[in-house]
Amino acid sequence: MTYPTLCIRGAEVLADARAATTPRRDIWIAGDRIFALTEPGAPLPAAWHDVPAIEAAHCLAIPGLVNAHCHSYAALLHGTVPGAPLDLFVLEAMSRRAPRDARGHYAVAQLH
Repeated sequence: MTYPTLCIRGAEVLADARAATTPRRDIWIAGDRIFALTEPGAPLPAAWHDVPAIEAAHCLAIPGLVNAHCHSYAALLHGTVPGAPLDLFVLEAMSRRAPRDARGHYAVAQLH
């Protein structure tokens, strides 16, 4: 059976960007995964009592934001300037850019 190996105690958890509040939770980690979210002070299984903890009472826990910065338009340009450094790629990409309507932007975002 898998047990938590770390607890992040009392962090405010942003689970939904539209939420009006960020509830405080203990975040239980097992290996490289979130194992459980519990309310601070909630009754716990005995096996969890000696798990190392990081106090996070004044911290905000947010999702990993994997690839939080990308330019959807560039998805269509991969491989068009072979071996070019970033500055040359950007110049070349900008010269190929054409205005897109809302549907075009949506399509590029979906492809990306």
